[in-house]
Amino acid sequence: MINIKPFTSPYEYIQITKPQGYSLSLKVGEVVKAEVIDILPTGGIVIRMKGSYITVRTEIPLQKESSLLLKILELPQDNRLKIQLISILNNKNLNINKSELSKLSIVSLGKLVSLENLTEFEKIMLFQLLKEKINPVDLNNIPLTFIKNISPENLKYAVYNSGIFLEAKLKNILKGKKEDIKNDMKAFLLKSDKNQYLENIYIYQLLSKLTKSIYTYIPIVLDGLDGFEFSYKKNKKGHHTVKLNLNFKIHGKVLIFVSYYKSFLNVFFKFEDNKLKSICEENIEQLKEKLSNIKASFYFFGDETSFDKLDTFEISNHLMDFKI
Repeated sequence: MINIKPFTSPYEYIQITKPQGYSLSLKVGEVVKAEVIDILPTGGIVIRMKGSYITVRTEIPLQKESSLLLKILELPQDNRLKIQLISILNNKNLNINKSELSKLSIVSLGKLVSLENLTEFEKIMLFQLLKEKINPVDLNNIPLTFIKNISPENLKYAVYNSGIFLEAKLKNILKGKKEDIKNDMKAFLLKSDKNQYLENIYIYQLLSKLTKSIYTYIPIVLDGLDGFEFSYKKNKKGHHTVKLNLNFKIHGKVLIFVSYYKSFLNVFFKFEDNKLKSICEENIEQLKEKLSNIKASFYFFGDETSFDKLDTFEISNHLMDFKI
């Protein structure tokens, strides 16, 4: 039996009685997800946590199929377990203690990302928390890729050496395959003292796993551009999606979504600078002419659509799992 109380203090003591014959393996600092399986006539609930079903007595009104995020503060002593109730998630009522979630370490967030039963809302929440933990990039402290233009070959080279594929490259080497890691960003940083940016690469690896895509930051030197984020997905039906999140020194942020399916191309633009948006709109016919052999449509988001909302557009259940 566990007793959970409302958010009245930084933590709550709860009483736990383990079912006979079952063991509950917990670690201090661990964040676990518990699902509400049933609501009992007595007012209690049944939750499933780490494969075990536990009866909970609670003063918090919960709904069936809700999810709880719990942080273990102390291991059980005399059947008392000290935990922190971080968030309650369900479709009708969201009670999210985001300030507590944001305090979680990258390792703890990584364990949450690894959960296979996350809802779409939980994925969006974790996506936003991980993005907030990305450190500002100091281009003077990391190796840069100097290119004259963003060609497919240059982009592929930059993405493959951005660091998120290092472990996959090392596995290939162990299998006897040839891989060049001397230009890999993560391999370089592991041999240097630039640990702050090394954490960024780990975050992008988690974002890749969470969004089931290739997701990375590319530190390139291109006139007027301070690097950009790149995301690519492909589902089993052959639907390709690319997102470019660019940050120009003068014109600010530009977000571009490219969707390609069965020879039909849809391109979506979002500009921070309306002057740059107008220039792009005026010259879109030139781009259409260059893509004359492809059915292409172009769309421009207005001020009513925020960058934050578009940033979570890639959270989707129908996209294939792209392992890195």
